[in-house]
Amino acid sequence: MSQRKALSVRRRRAVLAGGAAALALPQLWVGRAAAAERLMVRTPGGSYDEKRQKTVYEPFQKETGIEVVPVASSAGKL
Repeated sequence: MSQRKALSVRRRRAVLAGGAAALALPQLWVGRAAAAERLMVRTPGGSYDEKRQKTVYEPFQKETGIEVVPVASSAGKL
């Protein structure tokens, strides 16, 4: 194998290895996020919160075991 061809093969392998590493890296964050036991959700508060609690948050918690914590907040102070 010529020196030029060997360099081309090494470069190709380095690019493939770098690409594989780049694809695998986000899995570190996904795994940690999936392991979360609590999910904080920004809500406007009020009666909508009560309805969301019964129709969305409680069924989600029963299905996944992840606690949903609504945090009332608004953009009124902006």
